[in-house]
Amino acid sequence: MKRELLHIWGPFSIYSYGLAMAIGVLAFMWLALRHPWRAAIISKEKFIETVCISLIVGLAGARLLFIINSLHKFDSFGELFSLWSGGLSVLGGIIAILAFLPWYLKKIKVPVFPLLDLAALFAPLLHAIARLGCFMAGCCYGQITNVPWAVIYTDTQTEAPLHVPLHPTQLYTSALLFITFLFFYFVLQKKVRCSGQLLMIYLMVEGFLRFSMDFVRADIEYFTFDSAHLFSAHQWIGLLMCLGSFIGFVIASKRCNPLPVQQTQA
Repeated sequence: MKRELLHIWGPFSIYSYGLAMAIGVLAFMWLALRHPWRAAIISKEKFIETVCISLIVGLAGARLLFIINSLHKFDSFGELFSLWSGGLSVLGGIIAILAFLPWYLKKIKVPVFPLLDLAALFAPLLHAIARLGCFMAGCCYGQITNVPWAVIYTDTQTEAPLHVPLHPTQLYTSALLFITFLFFYFVLQKKVRCSGQLLMIYLMVEGFLRFSMDFVRADIEYFTFDSAHLFSAHQWIGLLMCLGSFIGFVIASKRCNPLPVQQTQA
């Protein structure tokens, strides 16, 4: 596993995580653009523009939450902006996008929840591919283990401890997210009837995955109380995300605004 795939010049390189994220975004856009929901919600041009702006917002939110949670790891102010050194939080990106998109979509007169449902349909695939980049880069690594499928990092550029068997938590997350995408795409999108339901189910899945995966990750810091380890910051966020999205699912189900495709077929 290698973090840096190709050095270009100075601080500019092609990194495994950046490449995986780019592939994930392209897959997301390619599938979403061809989905019938997209044509009923937003034009192709507006969708591409919305995705590009959301990526910038998501990266800013992902970096901000990482900085807040790991401020003690930075030695200078300039390091806060060195994205090429790694350090993003998926939950921070999700929160930032959810905070920004409703305002932006209302501004361009695009229905909010139908578009977020469309994004939720393919977001697990994007995240699953990006996690493969985490695996290559050695970030988000697991605890020391003796399981037969443990991984051992030897590249000094990776963030993981070297020459010790670790849980491949990145692969666990990637596999679960890929299964989630298959279930969403082939089963769930045919079952949901109300706008907002798919988004809320996706947020519940993301929150639960982060909460559960942190129990076997080794790159996190727990809150402590009276020498006892409590949950990590991301676990608390995951729990709140699960609770909030469950409430949101109940509200969306009671209101049950029809999906755009259902409206065009009515």
